Amino acid sequence: MVLPPGPVGLKFWQPRNETTQGPQAWYTLYDVTLTGNGSNSGNQTLRQAVATSVYNSGTPATGTKIRVTIQSSSTVGITWDSVYVGHAAPSGDIVDFDGSQIRLLWSGSASGSVAAATSLVSDEINFAFDKNRSLVISIHTTGTTATSAFKTLFPAPGFHRASKVGADEAATTDVDLSVGYTEADNANAFGKIEIYADAPVGSSATLTAGGAWPCACSRSSGSASVAPRLPRNSRRVMSWLCIASPR
Repeated sequence: MVLPPGPVGLKFWQPRNETTQGPQAWYTLYDVTLTGNGSNSGNQTLRQAVATSVYNSGTPATGTKIRVTIQSSSTVGITWDSVYVGHAAPSGDIVDFDGSQIRLLWSGSASGSVAAATSLVSDEINFAFDKNRSLVISIHTTGTTATSAFKTLFPAPGFHRASKVGADEAATTDVDLSVGYTEADNANAFGKIEIYADAPVGSSATLTAGGAWPCACSRSSGSASVAPRLPRNSRRVMSWLCIASPR
C-alpha cells in the first residue's frame, strides 16, 4: 500500500485473544503386525498389557477417544461377549486396571465375532487417554476352547499376556495372577490401537500499543510495512490500519 508523503504513520489495531485448535484426527498409538496363529482361545479371559515403550512418538500426549482393532488367527475366528480397555494400575499385577476401564462396543453391541483371517475395528468411545500411562486390554471369549483363536506375535517387547480358561474376569480391576492364569511376553489379538486427539496446540499473541511488533510507515518512501509474522499455530485476529498524515 502506498501512502502520501508525510510524517511517521499512526498505528491502530484491534487485538483479540484466540486459542488455536490442533488437528482433530485419529492417531495410531501402535500398530504391530501379528504374524503367528494361536489356538484354543475360547472360553477364557485374556488380559493384554501394553507398555508406553510401544507407543508411537507422534501420538499426542492426551486424547479423548479410543478404538481398538481385534484380529483372529488364519484358521479360526473369535467370538466374545465383552472387551475392556483402560490404563494400567500404578501398582499390583501388570495386567491390573486402575479403575478407568471402559467397555468397548462393536456396532453398538458388547458382544461380537470375526471369522478366520479377519480383523474388526471397535466403535469409537470416549476415553481420557494419557500417553504417560500403560494400557490394559481384556477380552472374554465364549464357546469352547477350540472355537476361538487369536492372531499373535512372539516375542513382543512391551507386551505381556495373561489368560485364564473358564473364567470371565475381563471387567475385573484387580486380578490374582496366581490363580489359574498363564503368562507370556507376547501380543495377542489386539495389534492396533488408535487415539483421537483434539487438544489445543497454541494460542495467538496479544499486541498492545508500543509492543514488540509496531506498525511502521516509512517517512521517506511513504510505503507501509507488512504486518508482522505470528508464532506458529497462531491465528492473526487483529485488524491493522496504517495511515500517514499528508504534508
